[in-house]
Order: sequence, then C-alpha cells, then structure tokens
Amino acid sequence: MELLRAAVIFVEGTSKVKIEAWRRRWDPIMAERVPAHITLVFPNEAHDGQVLLDRAEKAGRRRPSFSLDLLGVTCPNGRPEELVFVEVHDEEGSFVQLRSELLGSPCALSGMAAPHITIVHPATSSLGKEAWESLRGNRLDESLVVTKISIIESSGQAWTRVAEVNLG
Repeated sequence: MELLRAAVIFVEGTSKVKIEAWRRRWDPIMAERVPAHITLVFPNEAHDGQVLLDRAEKAGRRRPSFSLDLLGVTCPNGRPEELVFVEVHDEEGSFVQLRSELLGSPCALSGMAAPHITIVHPATSSLGKEAWESLRGNRLDESLVVTKISIIESSGQAWTRVAEVNLG
C-alpha cells in the first residue's frame, strides 16, 4: 500500500479535550486513527515526503508562531452528511502563507483546504446528521497558538507523527 503523508497542526490546550470527546462520540474510527488537527497539506498534495519535510524545516526557521481562532461547529452548505467540523479563522493570513510555503507555490484555498478541525468524516462515520443535530450551536471561541508543524504518515489505517518542526 502507498505511504501517505500530510502536514498538520495538532490541536492543543483546553479545546482539545472538548473536540476529542466530540470526535470519539461521533467518529470513533477517525478519532482512533489520528488526533484532532488542522490539515496544512493534504495527502493528495504531498507527493514527496522529503520535499515536504525540507519545506517545513525552512518555513519553521523563518516563520514565527501565530494564532488561529477556533469558532463554532458547522457543516458545508447545510449538509452534515458531507462533513461536520469546527470552523477555524485565520485573521492574520498566516495559515494561508504557511500552506503556500509548504506546497511550494502560490495556492488558492479551496473549500476543503480552508482551515478546519474535522469532527465527523463520511469515510469513517455515517453519523454526520446525528452529530450535527447534537452539536449545532456549540462554540469554542478560543485561540490556538500554533508553535509547530507535524509531518504525519500512514500506510492505511493509523497516522504516525514522523517529524515535528518548531516555528520561530
């Protein structure tokens, strides 16, 4: 099986406890495979793991830590069967800049690349509608200070952290 790689920001702090509880309740398979995170570079975008790591190390040396705002639970276009997630706001544009550096070229944020923390994914849970009914209106309204980037990989099931790069 092909080795998949991604660059992520793992959720830390007080929000992590609440988000992980939601994920374990509504998508236990995903919660078991990988901790709560915000994806910077998706597996289908990371074609060469060493290039991704080199770019992350280079970005880490020159990019300071930054904050992301964790907002409320939402779903795309009112369709919870597609995804239920925590909306993440990038006030300073640092997420977009870092993502562009890791991909190696200017990039547009597609809907899926907009920063978010997945609670329910249809590939691992059919409980999107139920989760949405239960979690609708829940808000975190907290800041997450991003101090490091993690490179993770998987050959099928669980994701493993293979490198961690500090910012600044």
